[in-house]
Amino acid sequence: MLGASEHAYGGKGPLILGITWAEALLTTIIVCARAYASITLVARAEWDLFWVVVAWVFSFVAQIFITISIAYGIGNHIAVLAANDIVQDQKWSWFGQIVAVLAIGFGKIGVIALLLRIQGPTHRKKSYFLHAIWITNTIINIVQIVLILKQCTPVQKMWNDSLAGNCDFRVTTSHGGFFQGSWAAASNLALAIYPITVFWSLHISWKRKLGLCALMDGGFIAAAAGVMKTIYIELITATTDATYAISPLVIWAYTEMWIIIILGSIPSLRVYFALASEKAGSMLNGSGHRQGGTRRREYSTEYTTHNGDIHLAGVHRPPAIIAGHIRHREAGDNESEENILAQDFGIVVKQDYSVTYADGAETQKV
Repeated sequence: MLGASEHAYGGKGPLILGITWAEALLTTIIVCARAYASITLVARAEWDLFWVVVAWVFSFVAQIFITISIAYGIGNHIAVLAANDIVQDQKWSWFGQIVAVLAIGFGKIGVIALLLRIQGPTHRKKSYFLHAIWITNTIINIVQIVLILKQCTPVQKMWNDSLAGNCDFRVTTSHGGFFQGSWAAASNLALAIYPITVFWSLHISWKRKLGLCALMDGGFIAAAAGVMKTIYIELITATTDATYAISPLVIWAYTEMWIIIILGSIPSLRVYFALASEKAGSMLNGSGHRQGGTRRREYSTEYTTHNGDIHLAGVHRPPAIIAGHIRHREAGDNESEENILAQDFGIVVKQDYSVTYADGAETQKV
């Protein structure tokens, strides 16, 4: 028999680590960028950010657990593993699975919180559907975790079959996992389709509708991952080489876990694109226009109005800081639209205005 140091990260272990850690790194970058945008640039954190961060923490713990499991032999054929290594890799694999179930549940709550914030009070009846998704998923996830922990008596027999006891609920747990995975995949699909019903009714161009739907429809990837995970849950019960056969199940389960967090974070990163666009516009207009001893800059942009304040390209600024003389034209009703992806999801009012400065006057960057 090979020892742990000889077979660590062998078989399909490197493939699992490569895929899942790449997803973990990408997700971490996106979550950090989103948190920075919410707390620093917009100075406003919402509940969806909280749930995304919770999901990320649980996902990272699950990622550590599966890495330990792979170090003991997950991804290798069971025939090449020492008995103690099989016990250890199964133990950490189960720990990772339990935490991953919680992470996926929290990630869904984060996505739903984002959708509720986007639609605001305008789709109150539709919000009941979103609440039903997170409530049913939470209940099913809790039941599945209980089944996992109760499938064997004592609990340690889950990963060490040589112990005295019984595992009378293994078949029930397997069926529960299949149902839980199916429900989770169906929920991912529903969350991918749901934004279309919201965005398509907005008075915006069809190109922007398609862009917004595409931005939110990463849920289709999560749904596909959930389907594949569910398929492998069923298949793994028919094999005697569990440490090797579990590899695709781990990959799809962890991909679903990370993709859900990414889905709940990417829309809120629009503030960076808005700032970049605003900066590019300022550079293009930097030369200004010289007219009779005055320097004139023209702006055409969008901002959200909220309690008398101005949110210019997603950055919170009080109107008082805008120096000079501002003249503006309110857009007609047909030009207003819901600010779908800004940090403050209010009503966007398009405005054209110019700012005129006297020579030598101090400029204020906005």
